[in-house]
Amino acid sequence: MENLKKGTLTLISVALIGLISLCLALSPFTSIPIRSSGRIIVCVPFDKCNQIGDWKIYSSRDSQAPGYNTLEVDTADKVEGSGSFKGTFAANAPNYGGQFYKSNGSFWNLENTPLLRMWMKINQTMHPAFRLEIICSFSWDTFGYEILDQLAVGEWKEVVVDLRLPDYKPNGKLPRLNEVHRLCISYWYGYSINNPQVVWWDNITLWTGSYIPPQAEITPISKTVMVNETVSFSARILGGEAPYSYSWWVNGTQQQGQTSNTFNLARSTAGKYNVTVVVSDNRGNTGSTTAWVTVLTPPPGQSPIPSSLDVFKSEVRGIFVWNPWDRNPDWTLIAQTCFDYGINTAVIEVPKEMVWDYSNNRLKDFPQLRTAISAFHAKGMNVHVLLVIGLTAPSNMQALSSSGEKDWLDFTKNASRQMLREICESLAKDYDIDGFVFDYIRWPGTDMPLGEEARQKFIADTGLNDVNWYSDVLYGGRYYWQFIEWRMKVIDETVRDMVGWMKAIKPNLLFSATVFTAFQDCGNYWAMQIGQHTAEWVDKGYLDFVCPMLYGRDYIDIGLCLEDSLDFYTGGREGKVPMIPYISMNPGASGDVDVSTFVEIVRTIKEKGADGWVIWGYGGPGINLGTSLIDIRPYFSALFDAGLMEPVWAIQNLNVQINGNEATISWTTTTLTKGKIEYSTNNIFNATIRFGDFDRPFHYKDIEYVGGEIEENATFSTTHLFTIQISDSLQIRIQSIDENGVIVTSKPLSILP
Repeated sequence: MENLKKGTLTLISVALIGLISLCLALSPFTSIPIRSSGRIIVCVPFDKCNQIGDWKIYSSRDSQAPGYNTLEVDTADKVEGSGSFKGTFAANAPNYGGQFYKSNGSFWNLENTPLLRMWMKINQTMHPAFRLEIICSFSWDTFGYEILDQLAVGEWKEVVVDLRLPDYKPNGKLPRLNEVHRLCISYWYGYSINNPQVVWWDNITLWTGSYIPPQAEITPISKTVMVNETVSFSARILGGEAPYSYSWWVNGTQQQGQTSNTFNLARSTAGKYNVTVVVSDNRGNTGSTTAWVTVLTPPPGQSPIPSSLDVFKSEVRGIFVWNPWDRNPDWTLIAQTCFDYGINTAVIEVPKEMVWDYSNNRLKDFPQLRTAISAFHAKGMNVHVLLVIGLTAPSNMQALSSSGEKDWLDFTKNASRQMLREICESLAKDYDIDGFVFDYIRWPGTDMPLGEEARQKFIADTGLNDVNWYSDVLYGGRYYWQFIEWRMKVIDETVRDMVGWMKAIKPNLLFSATVFTAFQDCGNYWAMQIGQHTAEWVDKGYLDFVCPMLYGRDYIDIGLCLEDSLDFYTGGREGKVPMIPYISMNPGASGDVDVSTFVEIVRTIKEKGADGWVIWGYGGPGINLGTSLIDIRPYFSALFDAGLMEPVWAIQNLNVQINGNEATISWTTTTLTKGKIEYSTNNIFNATIRFGDFDRPFHYKDIEYVGGEIEENATFSTTHLFTIQISDSLQIRIQSIDENGVIVTSKPLSILP
C-alpha cells in the first residue's frame, strides 16, 4: 500500500508542473488542479476521517431494540493520517441496520468532481443492502451505489464511485450533484442483524470524472390533466459534452419544430400519452427518457352531499390529507376536486407540534387549519382532524424505555395529560371540526413506559408494592404480564379522557381511530404488543367508527384482514359501530398500486361489509405532490367507470319520543328505503373477555353480536316510524336498506321509560 501511495504522490508531483488556474464552485473545499496529457484532473479533499465532526448515526427503530449502532475514530487501524472511522451496525444488541452519514446543513456542489474515492474495509461478508448513498435537493431524493464488488473482508480497498451513475434512483430522476446535502454509508437490512457488522472508511476525496454519454431527465415524469389542459415539460442533462440538441416524441411520433429543452402538450382526447425527449451531444451520443400523461374527461356532475353525521351516510368516502402544511396547499381547489370526484369526508392530519409549542410547552394557534376546514365545509363535506398522538413529544414528556428515553409520548406523565387536554379542548372549541381521529394511540413496543411517574402509577393501579422496577416488568420478569396489561389500560384511559374532554364542549363530535388490523384467531396481539385495545374502545362507546389500516395491494389479503377486524372489533358486518378502513394508492416502498388493482380493493372491501373508506392520501390539484403523493383523479375516474360510486344517501332527523310505556322512533332518509328497528332489554352486542390465548396470561375483549327483537316495514319510503312497548331500559338500533341492498345501521342507543 505504501508503494501505491508513493507512486500516486510522484504522479501528482509531476503533474503539478505547468499548473493552471481553475475556478470551481467547490466551497468549502480546497481544490488541487492537475494537468495530465492535456486533460485537467482535479482532486478535492473531502474528509480525512480523523474527527467525527459532522458525521452522524441513524439507527433502525425496531420496537425491541431501537438504536445500537456506534461510530468512533479508530487510531490503530487506518490508511493514513491519525485515524479512520469505524462504524458498527448492531454493536450492542440486534437491530435492523441504519446508516452513518455526513451532513453540513447545506449543499455541496459536486458537479465538477463527481468521482468519489475512499478507502474501506469490512469485517465480514455484508448483505447486498450495504451500499453508498447520496441525498440530493430539497426533495431529499436518495441515490444508491453498489460497492460490495470492490470490497474484501479484512482488507483495505480503494472504492471508486461515479456519482453520476447511481445503481438505485427515484423513478426517472438523475442526481442533482450541485445540491448534495448528505453522504451516507447505508445498511437497511430488512432482517435482524444479530452480530455486530463493522465497516471502516478513510480518506475520502473527490475527482473529476471521465466523459460519459448524456443522460436525460424529464420533469414532470408523470402528470394527470383534463382534456385541453396543457402540460409543460423540461429536460435536464447529466453527462455528455455540450452543445446539446433535443427532439420530442409523443406516442412514438416526432413533434416537428420542437428542438429546445422544453415542450408543451395539450390533448382534446382522453387517454394515455407517453412523451419522450431524445438528447444528442457534441460527440453524437444520445440519451433519452420518457414521461407519461393521463388525459381525463371531467367526472360526472355531483349532487350536493346530504347533510348528515358520517355514521348515517350510505357510504363514507373520505380522503386523508397527509402532511399538507409544507406543500403550499390551495384548500379551495383541493375541496373542489374532492367534491367533483364524489368524496364526502375530509380527514386532515395535525401533528401535535402544529398546535403545541414544544419549546415553551403551551398551545399555539393554527389558522391554516381553519382555512382548510372552511374550504371543505363550503362544499358540504364533513371534516375530521387526525391528531398524531404518540409519535414525538416535548422533551419533558418523552417515554423511558429499556434503552433510554425515546421520542414518544409517555401517557402516564401529568405533563402529557395536561398537554393532551389543552389540545383536545382547543380543537373542540376553537376549530369547527366534525370529528376527531386518534392516530398513533399506542406504545411503540413492549418495553415502555419505565419512568418514575409510570412506576408510581403502576404501583397505585396494581397494588404490587414489591416490584423491582424495572427488571420485574420487562420480558421474563415476574410482573411482565401485569405490566403489559396495565399499560394497555393506560392507553384505554387516555382514549376515554380525550373523548370526554372534547364531548363536554361539543357533544355531537364523532370519534374514530386508525388501528392495526386484527389477525385470525389472534385478537389480542396488538393489545398486548402496543397497548392498542380497539375492542375495549368500541365496547365502552368511545368510538363512533373504527378505521383499520388496510395498506397493501393484495385485495384478497385485504379482504381477509377486514373480515378478521370486523369479527374482533365490531362483532361482524353491520356491527356495533361502522367500520371504515383506510386504504392507499401508495402503500410502501414496493411502488404504487395500479388503477385496476385499486378498483378491486374498493370492490372487495364493499363486498366484505365495510361502511366506506378513507383514501391515504390526497394528491392532485391544489397541492405539491412531491415524491409521496399520487394524483387521485385517474383512480376515482376508474371507480366511476366500474360503477362503484353510486349516489350517497343518508339517514336524517332521528327522533325518539317516550310516552308512558311507549317509545316512538322516527327518522327520514334522502332516498327510498325500507326501515328496520332492533331492540332488546339486554345488550345487542356483548364484549367477551378472553384470556390465555396462545398461552399468554393476558385479558382482552372480543365484540360479539347477540341480537334482539326486530321489526321492519315492507314498503320503500323516505319516512320511517316505529312504536314499541317499553317497561325497562332498552337498547335500540335503527336500519335503512335502499333498493340496491345498501344498508345504513346506527350504533346501539339506550332509552329509558
